[in-house]
Amino acid sequence: MILERFAYDPEYTMGRLFLDDVVLWTIEQPWNNNQIGKSCVPDGEYDLEPHSSKDHPHTWALVNHGLGIAHFPTPGVLRAACLIHSANWAFELEGCIAPGLTKVISKKAGHEYAMSVQNSRGAMDKLRSALGTIQNPKLIIRPYEGAVYTGG
Repeated sequence: MILERFAYDPEYTMGRLFLDDVVLWTIEQPWNNNQIGKSCVPDGEYDLEPHSSKDHPHTWALVNHGLGIAHFPTPGVLRAACLIHSANWAFELEGCIAPGLTKVISKKAGHEYAMSVQNSRGAMDKLRSALGTIQNPKLIIRPYEGAVYTGG
């Protein structure tokens, strides 16, 4: 699975997620120097481990020990529980990735107009179906060659 990030804004990071014939939009927090709960995860290759909690059932945790990203907090880990789960806005995330079936520019809860993804639960269903048959799934995160950087 490949996530190509194409827009880096001070309020969000947008991308496209590709897995076989499944193509989804993604939203994340902006890059904030890998701060816990405030930054998208660094570019790189990640193992995807099944994760299930009350708030995020049947999702995946990103793991790359070389980048300090683990499923659970352990000594030497910079960040833990960076998940792929449903959400629509970057401000709803704490360092995780949210897929959507579409992307839109809209206004929400007093925020300025911003990008969001729509139908994130539907996107998660597509992702669950596509990943369900893959043993030891991996995710490569990289910038798109023509990525747009704004404001920072």
